[in-house]
Amino acid sequence: MAKKEEDAQVMQQKYMEMQMIDQQLKQIQQQLHAVEQQSMEVESVIDALGSILKVEPGSDILVPLSSGIFVKAKIQDNRELLVNVGSNTTVSKSVPEVEEMLKKQLGELEKVKKDMTGKFSELANKMQALQAELMKGE
Repeated sequence: MAKKEEDAQVMQQKYMEMQMIDQQLKQIQQQLHAVEQQSMEVESVIDALGSILKVEPGSDILVPLSSGIFVKAKIQDNRELLVNVGSNTTVSKSVPEVEEMLKKQLGELEKVKKDMTGKFSELANKMQALQAELMKGE
């Protein structure tokens, strides 16, 4: 009888471990989604940088304030951009410098995505192994 109790306890521990892994997998999926969205935003800005050089200084443009809300503005200088570097401090950078900075960010996001995907696969494999063990034990 003690053996059956031990087996039941081991099975219960494995089941609890599976639940924890399931939560971790869901968390990683959410984080991956956030990183994906961030990557898409950076790519969108890189595309916009190419367009800004084609706009003549003095041209009227619409600047998005929020989704579907714009303000009219005039381009004074399309060669230099102001980049927030933290603490409400901005520095002037050329379009190619900003593009290079954004491409580095994109590379870092890709690394994060790769690491997270690896961790996800590792946990998914562990989950499958636990499921197989639980199926054997039943």
